[in-house]
Amino acid sequence: MATCSEKVIMAGDGKGNFIFPDFHCAVDGMMALAKILEFLATQRVSLGDIVSKLPPYHMAERKVSCVWEGKARVMRLINEKFESYKTQMINGVKVTLARDKWVLIVPDPDQPYFRVSVEATSQGEAETLADEYAQMIEKLSPLE
Repeated sequence: MATCSEKVIMAGDGKGNFIFPDFHCAVDGMMALAKILEFLATQRVSLGDIVSKLPPYHMAERKVSCVWEGKARVMRLINEKFESYKTQMINGVKVTLARDKWVLIVPDPDQPYFRVSVEATSQGEAETLADEYAQMIEKLSPLE
């Protein structure tokens, strides 16, 4: 029977949760903090040093109203419109426009609207893209 630490040093889920199987087979925030401190000490750097070397990113977000009955149609049309782009369909549709630019369109599970999240190389570009994609969804949405 395989143990949870077999050949896995660390696992992460992309949301900031980490598992260190040699220590514990579940998400453990305190262990993650201890590993960060261990890394900083062994590398003789501060957390500020690491953060200052990260590339800047700029985000914008919009909410776009859509009747419940129209959500599936809008998602289908978005998928068709961006089929030639690199997309991911996990929570919604994430369209990668460039290496450092993307748009995520997610239908809200509880309310009659879509959430549009954008990352771009400048705040102005992020705001412009968010407006552009929000308007696109409004045009695809059926009227009440």
